[in-house]
Amino acid sequence: MAVKTMKQPLKKRRVRGAMRPFKPGDIRALETRLANEERWRDLALLRLGVDTLLRASDLVRICIDEVLDHHNDVVARGEIVMKKTQKPIKFTLSADTKLAVERWVALRPAFSGEWLFPGRENGDHLSEVQYRKIVKRWVGMLGLDPKHYSTHSLRRTKAAELYRQTHNLKAVSILLGHTDTNVTSRYLGIEQADALDLADKVRI
Repeated sequence: MAVKTMKQPLKKRRVRGAMRPFKPGDIRALETRLANEERWRDLALLRLGVDTLLRASDLVRICIDEVLDHHNDVVARGEIVMKKTQKPIKFTLSADTKLAVERWVALRPAFSGEWLFPGRENGDHLSEVQYRKIVKRWVGMLGLDPKHYSTHSLRRTKAAELYRQTHNLKAVSILLGHTDTNVTSRYLGIEQADALDLADKVRI
């Protein structure tokens, strides 16, 4: 007699697309909210995240001397070595970002060590877990769906806007620290976005 086997329920397949970039209006609204609440560290973190296009692992490890020159002024352009690739990457800072960093440096505890964003542990930097929680809090402040936003959203924000305005994929690739523009294209979902834009323009 054949033994009847119970069918195992099919596991739901998790479908997760790329995290969405923030829109320029989202960033402006968040800047206003953080400034009104005098969250100067968060404002500097937000502005640096947008301008540098750094991964979370690099952003939390920024040192004071990587954003200040020998006159203790915030630099307009800088360079760091990426943790993931061990390769240098250059970045530029806007006037708004420089102002936000200047304000935070002036208020930052002097005993915090070399890190621009000190963590809870004495002598350590802000952890990636702490940074993720901060970004999720920002998403909540904006009333956005947390499933679609993460620290990668901040990294993608300026990259997506730069591509939208210029379609210069090579420049975006350099700023992200990618060695292959195909990686950048997949990272930003450019081919799909362009295809949808074309579909919107065609009426049959």
